[in-house]
Amino acid sequence: MGNVPLNCGSVLDFGQCIAVIMLRPARHIFKTIKLATGYLTVADMARTFDDHFDNLTFFDPKIPISVYQSFDFKGSQELASMFAYYQTIKEPWPLQVAQSLYCNCRSFKDWISEQESVCNTNTKLC
Repeated sequence: MGNVPLNCGSVLDFGQCIAVIMLRPARHIFKTIKLATGYLTVADMARTFDDHFDNLTFFDPKIPISVYQSFDFKGSQELASMFAYYQTIKEPWPLQVAQSLYCNCRSFKDWISEQESVCNTNTKLC
């Protein structure tokens, strides 16, 4: 992804957003709803992980899409296509959309902190 930030959000939070949409479909019919709770580069994510998990080291491997496409694992082509698409997005999606649908949406740092506390209480999960 280089220095292109990715829209981020918790799957659980986005699930809550989708539940609200499904419960009130008339408000959202024929609309494209773009969900994001933050924008981070892969380097930002690696730094955040590094700050929270002392026993692990994270880094941004800076793998070009052309190299990623050559990987031999199921789904590599689809992931490479997704990364290529995200690099074409010129304007960030508005963060207030997800927040208006589900007011408890977490930032990436909040989500990481929650994962850190789970790992500290149950080491079998980590």
